[in-house]
Amino acid sequence: MSMKTAIAMIFRCGLLLLLCWGCKEPFEPEVANIDHSILVVEGHIEVGGGETTISVARTRPVYDSLSHMPIHWAIVSLEAEDGSSWSLHLQGNGDYSLLEPLSESQDYRLRIQTDGQTYLSDWLTPIITPEISEISFEKNAGDVSIYVSTQGNERAQYFMWEYEETWIYQSPYRSSYKYDLERRDVVPLTTDDQLTFRCWNWDRTRQINISSSESYQNDYIYQKELLKIGSLSEKLGERYSILVTQRAIDRDAFVFWEAIRKNSNDIGGIFSPLPSNLTGNMHNIDDPQEPVIGYITAGKSAQKRQYINRRDVDPWRIVIEDYHTCAVDTVIPRDYNAYFVQSMFVPLSPYCLEGGGCIGYFATTRACADCSMRGGVLERPDFWED
Repeated sequence: MSMKTAIAMIFRCGLLLLLCWGCKEPFEPEVANIDHSILVVEGHIEVGGGETTISVARTRPVYDSLSHMPIHWAIVSLEAEDGSSWSLHLQGNGDYSLLEPLSESQDYRLRIQTDGQTYLSDWLTPIITPEISEISFEKNAGDVSIYVSTQGNERAQYFMWEYEETWIYQSPYRSSYKYDLERRDVVPLTTDDQLTFRCWNWDRTRQINISSSESYQNDYIYQKELLKIGSLSEKLGERYSILVTQRAIDRDAFVFWEAIRKNSNDIGGIFSPLPSNLTGNMHNIDDPQEPVIGYITAGKSAQKRQYINRRDVDPWRIVIEDYHTCAVDTVIPRDYNAYFVQSMFVPLSPYCLEGGGCIGYFATTRACADCSMRGGVLERPDFWED
């Protein structure tokens, strides 16, 4: 779940809670006159090189199946205090980006034009983020926790972390053969054919990770837990990578995200602070009373990557439920077309009789021999190190 999705969902849950407040009997509240389409803006202005990414969306009605609707028609631009400006380009799914080596010594603000309205952020002074001191991990009660440590300072005391996970997984069966339609026969894979038993998959931040160095001795944040990988997870089945992005933010941003974090951990709690109480730093210049959800930050981020091998957390058992029903069948030549074309089976190895010749092939479904069918990719990522 992205932070944009979390904000939209929390808003809808808070709205529903207010509508139902004080009711003793179940009912369907009238919500037709409530503004369901509130602008949600999330992002970070990256200075000193790197990519600025801004997400723009609107909330959906409380009972809608979608938490938010990405906006693909906005005009998004960045302005500097010296009068310079840059246009951000749509990347898809409501995400707008800018690759520009922005100066670290200027203030910036974001401008968004959409649906006939113009929205401006407050002026933002970039904060230079200290380097990540360490990414560590620890196995406890079968799970593996991943931590980050960093040194705060007088200028950088409030921090937010995001991460991207990448890991290797394998299909239960490996095929070295394929069915050749022209020859109507099974043939060995050539060096030009790509093996399909090993894939890379990925995930990204699913919760809000923030902390203040004020609560730590000497401003040193020691082992702030970022995530926990549950036992039996395929992520640690062979080799795993986590890329952590650390950003120093100002106190107002920290207060905003702390309120969002509390709601995301306790949605529906009667005494939880509701998103209607939150004040972001984006405003409609023609209608200052219009609610806008979200907070834009600015600064230079720090990144660090950590790899974890299976042997680092042994013993580690993997369970991939998609593969529970995988099985092997035998296919003889007269059934090749039925199995390998119509039924999406894959030949694995020759089926040979004891003391006799080979009369067919062992086979399994493509889903059990082609790992990419579970959403992974066969190509090794450019950053990956063995």
